[in-house]
Amino acid sequence: MEVQSILKKISQLPKEAQTEAIDFINFLELKYKSQNKEKSTIDWDAMIGLWEDYVDMQDSVAWVRDIRQSRWRSK
Repeated sequence: MEVQSILKKISQLPKEAQTEAIDFINFLELKYKSQNKEKSTIDWDAMIGLWEDYVDMQDSVAWVRDIRQSRWRSK
């Protein structure tokens, strides 16, 4: 649907309905702006050190080695 066609349809509505249409458009704009913002604002820096206090991760090399050995042995 073309913009001009949409504008013509809106202009033919009663003033109250035109206001509702504009309100709905504003609602959709806010809804999709916030959805896009949520997707793009992951704070990856906050993930650094996430496992810092996790006891098994104090020696990450040993942890990975143990996981690999347990998985390879079970096959």
